[in-house]
Amino acid sequence: FRIGLAYGISWVQIAEANGIVNPNQIVVGQVLKIPANAPGIAPEFVHKVEPGETLFLISLRYGVVWTTIAEKNNITAPYVIYPGQELVIPGGN
Repeated sequence: FRIGLAYGISWVQIAEANGIVNPNQIVVGQVLKIPANAPGIAPEFVHKVEPGETLFLISLRYGVVWTTIAEKNNITAPYVIYPGQELVIPGGN
C-alpha cells in the first residue's frame, strides 16, 4: 500500500505488473516493477557522456542506480563508457 502511495498508483496496479497474487507476501529487498504510467515516474531521457564521467557519477547526478543505467544501455562488464556516448537514463531526476 505504501509503495503505491509513493508512486501515486494503487497497490493493485503494482501487484498486477509483478504477477503478485497476495501482496502480503512481498519481502524486504524484493525488486518490483512500477507501471510506466505511474505519475511519480520520470520519463526517460538522454545524457551525453562527458570526459571523466563514470556510470557511478552519472547515476548520482540523476538519482538512478548505475546498474539500471548499464542494463538500459546494454553495457556489460567492465562497464566502460566513452565521451560523446549517449546514454538513456530511465526515470531519472
